[in-house]
Amino acid sequence: MATIALVSCEKDQDTTGTTATDQDEILSAGPGTVFNDGPNAFGFQIDGLEGDDELRFFVGNSFFNQNWVQAPSSTTARDGLGPLFNSRACSGCHFKDGRGRPPGSPDEKGTGLLYRITKAARKVNGQQTGDLHYGGQLQDRAIGGVNAEGSMNISYQTITGQFKDGTPYTLHQPQYQISDLSYGPLEGDIQISPRVANQVIGLGFLEAISEQQLLSWSDPDDLDGDGISGRPNYVWSEVQQQRTVGRFGWKANQPDVLQQ
Repeated sequence: MATIALVSCEKDQDTTGTTATDQDEILSAGPGTVFNDGPNAFGFQIDGLEGDDELRFFVGNSFFNQNWVQAPSSTTARDGLGPLFNSRACSGCHFKDGRGRPPGSPDEKGTGLLYRITKAARKVNGQQTGDLHYGGQLQDRAIGGVNAEGSMNISYQTITGQFKDGTPYTLHQPQYQISDLSYGPLEGDIQISPRVANQVIGLGFLEAISEQQLLSWSDPDDLDGDGISGRPNYVWSEVQQQRTVGRFGWKANQPDVLQQ
């Protein structure tokens, strides 16, 4: 639950966009649910925080939103940026604790898009590994005097067609490439997976759910007929040194907030 302290933007509960609920409605976070659908809805602290808990919340919020700087610096609490990185602050990708977005133009950067890199044929502890030189994530920015690992490029292929009733349509299919590699070529058989940064809300609540409870909802063969075939994703935990249920990330590929 303490991890909620890391993801806030505002102290005061702005009532703009407050949503009414029915008396018997089951709330996603119980009494900790925030009833706000305004632009700062993801940034509120949980009700009832006091003393040291409230202090940790605001300290975490400050680190989340302010930029890290290159060391050495007079700002010793926030130095140590780089030498390679994707953003100067957590909020650079998770703006207002929400998700990122694809760039609106070829030259736009810092929107919360990144490239994951995996070597399909190589696994360690059951997990796919990254490139031997560039690791599992391309870092497209760097401090002064250091070359970024490379550039993320997106182009679009136009696809035209028509629906059964004859109505025409035009689709733009993104094509993802890496260019300007600074530290040698990528290995062969490398897969590139573009990812938009997740919203970072409710992580403490999700982590508080027991593994037994998560597994009780597994229904890989849709035996209950609701059209949902939920199945757990087992991933490697660095803390437990064993495979455990994944909870975080677009593909549930991280087991806990600490490793995430």
